[in-house]
Amino acid sequence: MTASSHNEINQSQTHKRATTEPTTEKQPRTSIWGTMTVFGGGRIALWCSSLAIGCVGGVLIGTIGTFLRNPHQLDDWTFVILMSFLAGGGIFSVAYVLLVDRTTITGNIPNPEENIESQWREKASWASMTGMLLAIAAFIFLVAFYDKPIAPLVVSSGLLAIILVGLLSGLFAYAIVRKRDLS
Repeated sequence: MTASSHNEINQSQTHKRATTEPTTEKQPRTSIWGTMTVFGGGRIALWCSSLAIGCVGGVLIGTIGTFLRNPHQLDDWTFVILMSFLAGGGIFSVAYVLLVDRTTITGNIPNPEENIESQWREKASWASMTGMLLAIAAFIFLVAFYDKPIAPLVVSSGLLAIILVGLLSGLFAYAIVRKRDLS
């Protein structure tokens, strides 16, 4: 055996070993709830920061709500505590969703913006926003030129109609875009 054939055997064994050995890069642990924050902390940092944001946000909303409420219903501290618990859970959830690292969630899509469903939702959201803006413009036009006093029920019904127009236009636009792209 010559020296060149020994080199070829060593190179092929090295190449074979390099392709079969597992990579040394550590992949993040995943779970259905996520295990890391966007800024690099672990699960405890994720929960603690989300909880802190939820508590502070809940107390702020509760405090602001005391100035906007009917003073004859509850005393101030009871109202602040009640509103803090009610709003704090929602703010905690939003903070958790914004802080969790997407790569640590089980079954995540690497590039969701390239997904076809994301493109359908984006087009549908534009249609929904357009529908809501048209409904808001029509509602403001009607209210501005109506000379008689308007009952609060009419205003509430109008705002509910605006929300329904936005939702329905988004649903219909999603169905139309999806059907057009699939056929």
